[in-house]
Amino acid sequence: MAPAPILLLPANAQSISNVNPELSWNRVSADPAYTYNVEVGTDAKVTAKIRTATGVTDLFYVVSGDPLASGTTYYWRVQANSGTTLSDWSAIRSFKVDTVAPVDAPVLSAPADALVVTGNPLFSWKSVVDSGRYQLQYATNSTFSAGLYESSALSTLNHKPLAPMSGSYYWRVRALDLAGNAGPWSDYRTVTIYLKPVSGVGPQLLSPANGVILSDRSPTLFWKMASGSSGYRIQVDQNSTFNSPNFDATIPAPDPSETPSVVVSPDLTDGVYYWRVSRIDKNGVQGGWSLLRRFSVNLVIPASVSSSSASMSGAMPGASAASVLTLTWESVDGAVSYQMQLDDAVDFESPLFDESDPATSRSLPPLSDGKYFWRVRAFSEYGASSPWSETWSVEVAAP
Repeated sequence: MAPAPILLLPANAQSISNVNPELSWNRVSADPAYTYNVEVGTDAKVTAKIRTATGVTDLFYVVSGDPLASGTTYYWRVQANSGTTLSDWSAIRSFKVDTVAPVDAPVLSAPADALVVTGNPLFSWKSVVDSGRYQLQYATNSTFSAGLYESSALSTLNHKPLAPMSGSYYWRVRALDLAGNAGPWSDYRTVTIYLKPVSGVGPQLLSPANGVILSDRSPTLFWKMASGSSGYRIQVDQNSTFNSPNFDATIPAPDPSETPSVVVSPDLTDGVYYWRVSRIDKNGVQGGWSLLRRFSVNLVIPASVSSSSASMSGAMPGASAASVLTLTWESVDGAVSYQMQLDDAVDFESPLFDESDPATSRSLPPLSDGKYFWRVRAFSEYGASSPWSETWSVEVAAP
């Protein structure tokens, strides 16, 4: 007999605002023949059932139909069915439906209205009855449509967000109940913030290495932890002046045991990019920028120069040549330059000739008699290279 399912969501005794919630549980067997039976009721033993479902093939069940009643606690359980045997019922969980939002708005405490502060301020407010959490917003206009910052649900009566830029801001707070219902916003206040720069160079950049070519349009950037930091600001731009960043994000500092990092989003297009990082101190003040690094994004890798597209002027590969050699090959789509190597050893450990040029041929100075080996690879606009061609050979002999 299969084990009883383990219920996942909602969490036990959770308050929710969804009147047609989704209930989920774990898979008890990899056998696709397994289905599940679900019961939802209004008593702790699920005897007063309001919904039942059998033969559920998904790992979730939506309590559809008439909306569940706000203010009511519901109980639910799940049983697995192999087609021949039934598991025990899962442990019973409960959830409470609550669609009633807090009535009152918080009263703001600090900073006082129209205050001018130096450094990142701590915003605080008074508690609201029937509210377990709060949400803070600040913006650069009174309609909160520009330069908006919005916190996650806060369990405290104060919050110091990561540092905004110096300037004037409007801020307000609203109460949230445990089900996530939001009350009205408070009246807003204004605050003017002046941030003093932190002296010194920014964090040490770790990865990607300077000048690297990436095939990932959303690369992860890593840098060294800067002592005393509460967060970091990261910029990525196609211009080294960073006057119009493609990516500009402020993130909290991770646990000291972790290396700070951020994933660039949205996806970058092919091209050359510069990136830098600055730290934000415990007072929310942004410091100096790191030394910048450069990377390229290139998802188009040229094809290899094929054997059928390579030739030697005066003779085909493997033939004899009496004087100056001219080696020629066909162009490759997406290539802007070609690297050609020639050596008297097939491993090309110390090439006698190694040159990159947009042309699809190379004329070599006179060579001593003997056998030589050569190969070609193509490079894209942003430095991505094709694999080396196959190795061709040529015999040079006096006439």
